[in-house]
Amino acid sequence: MTRKEREKVEKRFDELQKASGITLPDDIRQAMEAVYISGADYALDMFAHRWISVEDELPPADDRDNDSDVCLIVEEDGNFDIGYYNQMDETWFTCDGGIRAVTHWMPLPEPPKKGEQHG
Repeated sequence: MTRKEREKVEKRFDELQKASGITLPDDIRQAMEAVYISGADYALDMFAHRWISVEDELPPADDRDNDSDVCLIVEEDGNFDIGYYNQMDETWFTCDGGIRAVTHWMPLPEPPKKGEQHG
């Protein structure tokens, strides 16, 4: 995390503390900030390493229709969308049928299991 990002976290903690009227002891505040920062770094790291360049790898296609599973895509203009790759046509499609120029993709996460709590 950069110094500027850390300062932003500290400022946010100051705002929350002021709004709540509760003053946290420095050691507890520092521990909470460390947990927050490490969690944010972990989430960013996981997300950043999942993007796959279309130049390196394309999603596997289904034998039945030559379409990949639906995945998250980044288009050349930087927009995000949901789409799939057709291996036979060598074309990316969005789920609404549009054809797109794609630079990166990543698989969608597994859906929640039945009865799983959501945060």
